[in-house]
Formats: sequence, structure tokens, C-alpha cells
Amino acid sequence: EDVDTGEITGVASWEMCFDSHGYGDQELTLSNGVTCSEPVMARFLGDGRLRIDDAGDVHCSDSRYIFQRIITCALEPGGEAACQSQSSYDGSVSHVRIVRRRSP
Repeated sequence: EDVDTGEITGVASWEMCFDSHGYGDQELTLSNGVTCSEPVMARFLGDGRLRIDDAGDVHCSDSRYIFQRIITCALEPGGEAACQSQSSYDGSVSHVRIVRRRSP
């Protein structure tokens, strides 16, 4: 949601790739064609959940940005992860599902 206009833009695709140490990159393509990217860091928590942290605000091709987030995921049967994405701006939470895709 745009904090100035209240306009909500959906996410068409979101890809993240990580190295063996949990450092990675992400790219989001929004429903309006704008792309956004920022490095991410992932680690497993003691209870088995996955935590993904944006390195900073996620910068977009239209000069806007997505406020930095902390994403916490729990693995579900079947390999999907149910995640909560919490904004650093106002603490709001979004729910997302992540599917693991192996590189070719």
C-alpha cells in the first residue's frame, strides 16, 4: 500500500535465491510491471522456522520502495512455507506462501 495515496499494488512474482550461507537476492515484479530488488539474509531459528530479513528498504524501478521487512516462515506438509511479512514502517503484517524451486 502506498503510504501517500493508499493505493494497493499486488505482487505478480517474487523470486529469492540464496547461497549456502543464507545470503541472497530477491526480485519482485508488481502487478503494474514495476520491479523491486534488495539483498536478503535467511537463517533457521531454533524452533525450525525460517527467518528472512531484507537488507534494507526494497528499492523499485519507479523510484518507490517497499519498507524493510522481517519474514518468518513455517514449513508445511508438501513443501510450501506459510510466512508472515512484518513491515519496519508500521509493524503491519502480510501473509504470503513461498514455494521452493531448485535451480536448473
